[in-house]
Amino acid sequence: MQIAIPASGQTINDPVDTRFGRAPYVIIVNQESGATTTLSNPYAAESGGVGPRLVQLLVQNQVTQLIAPRIGGNAENALVAAGIEVFLFEGSGSVSSALEQFKAGKLVLMIGKQ
Repeated sequence: MQIAIPASGQTINDPVDTRFGRAPYVIIVNQESGATTTLSNPYAAESGGVGPRLVQLLVQNQVTQLIAPRIGGNAENALVAAGIEVFLFEGSGSVSSALEQFKAGKLVLMIGKQ
């Protein structure tokens, strides 16, 4: 299973970006191996419709779960259609701290199976 987190930088020590569709990077973590992949968001600077297009990029990378502080309506619809679960990361912190909270079961499921 792959989990994605929008990030302000290219490593798990960088902050979680509060803007899903406009985050400069998305870090994908393989939950079985712990391996990470950093994707540059090619849609971050575009004028509109970036959320659904970023969701398609996540689908292409076999992402099954997303951790994010907030999601726009169009991105939410695309995530539901893609079957990607979304967990709410409130406050601020690094990608690694968001992953730790996720693994500890401390994040609220916003979208997906209840």
